[in-house]
Parts: sequence; C-alpha cells; structure tokens
Amino acid sequence: MGRRSLQGIGALAVVAVALLGWDSVRNDVVPKRLVPVDEAYLYRSGQISENLIGSVIDRYGFDSVIALTQFDPARDDHQAEIEAARSRGVSWASFPLRGNGTGDPESYVSALTEIHRVRSEGGRVLVHCASGVRRAAGVPSVYRVLIEGDAPDVVYAEELDRFVGPFELWGPRPAWESKIVPFLNQNMGLIAERLVEEGVLSRVPDPLPQFVPPSPRDSG
Repeated sequence: MGRRSLQGIGALAVVAVALLGWDSVRNDVVPKRLVPVDEAYLYRSGQISENLIGSVIDRYGFDSVIALTQFDPARDDHQAEIEAARSRGVSWASFPLRGNGTGDPESYVSALTEIHRVRSEGGRVLVHCASGVRRAAGVPSVYRVLIEGDAPDVVYAEELDRFVGPFELWGPRPAWESKIVPFLNQNMGLIAERLVEEGVLSRVPDPLPQFVPPSPRDSG
C-alpha cells in the first residue's frame, strides 16, 4: 500500500474518531433537537442533558415542561429536569407515550390541554420526548391541526418529517414508515371530542383533519 493511501486512511480515521467523540458529548453542549414550533409559546426537543436543562429553561423562559416519557428516578437527566423546573416555579408533568408516538390518546389530550392552558396565560411550553423525533412531533402536530387550524400537509412536513435521517440512509425513518400517522388519524376524532370536554375546543372540526403521508414513490 502506498504512502498516500496510508495517509488517506489515517485522515479518515482521525475524522471518524472526531465524529465519534463529538457524538458522545454533543448533547451536553447543544440541547437535543430543541426547535421552535412557534417561537411565541411552544418548543419541542429530545431529552435535554442535566447539564443544560436549567439554562435552557432560563434562556427561553419556559413556564411549563411536558415530558412524553415515563419518569425514571434512576436517571440523572430526569431528576435534574424536575429539580430545575420546580426550583424555578415552572410546571412539570409527564404524559408518557411509546417511542413511536402511539399509546394512550389521553396522554395527547392531557398534553394539549396543558399547552392550551399555559398559552392562554401568556406562557411558554417545552414539550419533549427522548429523541425529539416522534412523540415530540406528534403532540405539536395535533395541536396545530386541531387548535390552530393549520393545514395537515404543511404540519406533516414541518413537524412529523422534520428529523428524517440524511438522504433517508440512516437515522429516523420517514414518518410515512412509522405507526404514528395512522395512530393520529384513527384517534383524531376521540382527541377532538375530549378537547371539547376539556374546554380547549368549542366543537369537533368537521371534517376532521387527517395526515396524508406521501407514498414512497413521491417522498423523494
């Protein structure tokens, strides 16, 4: 093997090590997939590191933190989140869903009701799951189509498919390959009815908004 080939392999090895090193620490440097749904009142993210959660709450002025994961007292980041919220007088609640965004529709109802409450009081909400891909996309998506009246195709592109892996080669699958889209469509009526009962909606929208994912042929 020639000298240039060895140098090339060495350079690639250095890059690979650097990338692996960054991947191991990046969530302690940058809040995991923290992005605005609406900068005025709602952000979504993955689980934010215990080293960052307090500064994130302070920087963005969150009045409520909604976790769509099951609280685990053995996890430092879960404990730190609760302590950071409560020490600042910030509301904290857990409405668990499965990792693919499905689960008990009541978790959606509870999360949406909390977002509506905080927003009506002029506050700001952070809603998060573990990775920031499915659950943290599902709740804002339903909020936007049912409460804001946004077009489902726009919401689908901006929320549900927001973090597809590069070139769809790795990372999260496109939303149309996940169970979240049929789950949301099947439960949209039930969620809307419960939101009427909770006073969040005045009536069930007719027709109900539905997410229509692109076919694999059209997704590229």
